[in-house]
Amino acid sequence: MKSMVAVALLLGFCSCRAHAFLTESLTESIDNETCVKEGPCKCRTSKGIVDLNPLQNGSVPVFSWVFDGDGVLYYFNPCSDFSNDYCTDAAVCQVANASDHDAGINCGKASETRFGRTNEYGRLYIDYMMGDGSRNKSRRSRVVCICNQNVNGILEAFGDEGSLQYDFTLTSKYCCLVTSTSGLSAGSILLIIFFAFVIAYFFAGTIVMKFVKGAQGSEIVPHRDFWFAIPSLIKTGIIFVFCCGKVDKGKYSAL
Repeated sequence: MKSMVAVALLLGFCSCRAHAFLTESLTESIDNETCVKEGPCKCRTSKGIVDLNPLQNGSVPVFSWVFDGDGVLYYFNPCSDFSNDYCTDAAVCQVANASDHDAGINCGKASETRFGRTNEYGRLYIDYMMGDGSRNKSRRSRVVCICNQNVNGILEAFGDEGSLQYDFTLTSKYCCLVTSTSGLSAGSILLIIFFAFVIAYFFAGTIVMKFVKGAQGSEIVPHRDFWFAIPSLIKTGIIFVFCCGKVDKGKYSAL
């Protein structure tokens, strides 16, 4: 009997922890839904937002000295344009020769971004546009976002392959879709009611035990024996669960 009580307590505790986790903001990869632009590096779906702003470091490029396979250098700032020794008002700056300050090419501006999804895997990408839109003069940097909760930000450059489209991948936890619920869920309300009841129970019970029944010390705790037995019951429940119920029956007193 005690083992069953212990299992019930353990399952109740795990359920509360699981619910608390699920009611917090969740993150997931971008799905097939269109992500509507809300800023240079922020977009929203019906499920939540992708926001690269936490990566921002003012007007200083977040990613510097990033080389593609041909040794060409790139600077990248995801949310605002920057100016350095090579480029002016650029979100993406290509430098073919780092020793030549005139070798910088503006490959896209944060003020001209577009959001879309790749045909493969449906990953979110951000296009940073530069130019008048004509085929021969416009340049575009496409940054494909890859969600990884364990990475703050890693940029990989793949060059342009002669097409004036410069390809990059950005792996970051900020590429994950962040979903949040507005207001309190039914589960959250139930948890608030539960903990309010527990607090009221202990408060009222302590007053009754002390001033009505004249209890002293630890005896003022209502139903003291039950609460003091909980740690032992939880331990027994854990053993019971991991042993699949195969415990030494001699350890339990007969009913």
